Amino acid sequence: MRLLILVTSVLLMISSSSLAQDREKKQWSPKKEQRKNRPYFLGVDFGVSNSQFRDFATSPLIYDGRVVTFAINATRFDLKKETFSEVRFFVGSYSASIAETFASSSVFTVANQYQQLFRVNKFSNEKWNVKAGGNVAWTLNSRSNPSLGNNSFGFEAIGTLFGSVKVTRDLSRKKEKDVKLLFIKYKLKPLRRDVSLQFNTGLINANLRNGFAFTAQDALINEPNFLEDYQLNFLSGFRLSARMDYSIYLTKGNMIRLSYIWDAYRTGNEFDKFEMGHHMFTASLWFRTK
Repeated sequence: MRLLILVTSVLLMISSSSLAQDREKKQWSPKKEQRKNRPYFLGVDFGVSNSQFRDFATSPLIYDGRVVTFAINATRFDLKKETFSEVRFFVGSYSASIAETFASSSVFTVANQYQQLFRVNKFSNEKWNVKAGGNVAWTLNSRSNPSLGNNSFGFEAIGTLFGSVKVTRDLSRKKEKDVKLLFIKYKLKPLRRDVSLQFNTGLINANLRNGFAFTAQDALINEPNFLEDYQLNFLSGFRLSARMDYSIYLTKGNMIRLSYIWDAYRTGNEFDKFEMGHHMFTASLWFRTK
């Protein structure tokens, strides 16, 4: 009898634990299922950028260049949430001239960012989707300008925490449409597409820069250290960026995107501030992996 009571008690405990786990799964499964079903894309893009920079630590001249840019991207999004990460590269030569003086600077830039955006239900509906969130970005510039002599090499790191808002308009064609062009008739099949506009405002800005002159004392004793006298300046400068995307979703779930991206920043140093801006036009191909 005691054995029967013991076995019955154990079975009841196991049953209660199983029911509790089932309730917990039911409680959390919708969010997990939604996250699991959120589409995931890997993308590559190529483009050109009209870019300018000015470094008051060495010269007041504005350097201008048409440079090549390419990036590797990853994104996971649906109507409620969006995550985006990117590593972008810029390679090119910038030039400046005044009177009969001409100078050229070769610049290599690496920029990376990570963002999360969440749907704002109050301003969203079937056609319009408004999301807000944050964006963390780091940019590293490596510059070489032989005409500056001992100050020919320049390096800076720019970091920013953005507040971001993105508005997306659904332009999808839901039904098949008959079109006539002159004497030619053809059908337009249903097509998913959208256009979006995003603004990013720098909330916290920081930069890693050296003093007024690039040349430190270590160069005089043949022990060069290009990070000598570099300082981290926190809550310094400003940065703004924006992008416009036109996306077309292909039949197999992949995506083509045409983008215009603008990015501008300036350090907050009083006499030796650095300024840079990019106007980018890119085309990207996104592969849906999940």
